[in-house]
Amino acid sequence: MTYSLKGASYQISQLDPHLRTLIMSHPGLKWRRQFNDPYVALVRSIVHQQLSGRVASSIFERFTNLFELGSISANELIKFDDEVLRSVGLSANKVASIRDLSTKVVSGELNFDQIKRLKDGLVVERLVNVRGIGEWTAQMFLMFELRRKNVWPSGDLGVQSGIQVVYNLSSRPTKIEAQEIGNKFDPFKSTAAMWFWEALNFKDELAKTFN
Repeated sequence: MTYSLKGASYQISQLDPHLRTLIMSHPGLKWRRQFNDPYVALVRSIVHQQLSGRVASSIFERFTNLFELGSISANELIKFDDEVLRSVGLSANKVASIRDLSTKVVSGELNFDQIKRLKDGLVVERLVNVRGIGEWTAQMFLMFELRRKNVWPSGDLGVQSGIQVVYNLSSRPTKIEAQEIGNKFDPFKSTAAMWFWEALNFKDELAKTFN
């Protein structure tokens, strides 16, 4: 069940006066697109790794066109030769990652019906066993596909940069420092992370509050 961003944002605004300024000024926080198919969401994440949004979107569109009616499935993917997958612009490493993901899905080693019922930490443990899926990708999956409300990606550069902006810090916090800051937003860490990302769109505006 999807929780309310509005309600979570209100709770966060009561916990932190710095974020309250941003939340009160720009209350319209919105969800990122949800794919509703966990397999497709993870394939897209792998395709987008280390690429600009435009390039990745173009490759993902060509990749999607390989499938009948554009319906991506693990069962179909494992039938493709690597050369076919490479032809749409995927690197050898990404082909290997998508194939590993697909093989684990087809074999049942990775069962999304089961994963949806697991606690956050166990979901991450299961997903990072797939080649090409690290902690960050697993956390984004939790936040935006499973809509878990208490995920805190302390190693994310965007979150760290947002913290620097919101608190007017001289430098970007480390992962450990960001983790400590995130603890006070329990149990609404996911929404807090989204607000720190949002802060990067209003750097100049927030800077004026410190003058």
